[in-house]
Amino acid sequence: MDFSQILEQIRAEVSGCHAALIMNLDGMVVARQDGPDSPADAEAVLVELLASIKAGLAAAQQVGGSFRGMSVDLERAVVVVRMLGQEHFAALLFAPDALEGKGRFLLRLKSRELVKELG
Repeated sequence: MDFSQILEQIRAEVSGCHAALIMNLDGMVVARQDGPDSPADAEAVLVELLASIKAGLAAAQQVGGSFRGMSVDLERAVVVVRMLGQEHFAALLFAPDALEGKGRFLLRLKSRELVKELG
């Protein structure tokens, strides 16, 4: 299964998941699957969150651990990020009232497949 298929499977299984993306830490999109209500500015939101993601990576290194991901609640969206190695991450963008916990769980389950595809 390729990136697009995995992302679409995750996005389709969670009601209220507008978009699923894989991006590198330079802000380049590797893959993206949009739902019918996907915001056009999903990539811009993630680029703005890159500084926070990088800060999480640095903080984890300071305490001798690894940064696995984060969740950000915005007024009009919820963003869930899961690291896929040191240079890439997957992100899901949800409606504010969506069940993002299910999306986080599915992203964790599928992260090994995504990392393998990044190979």
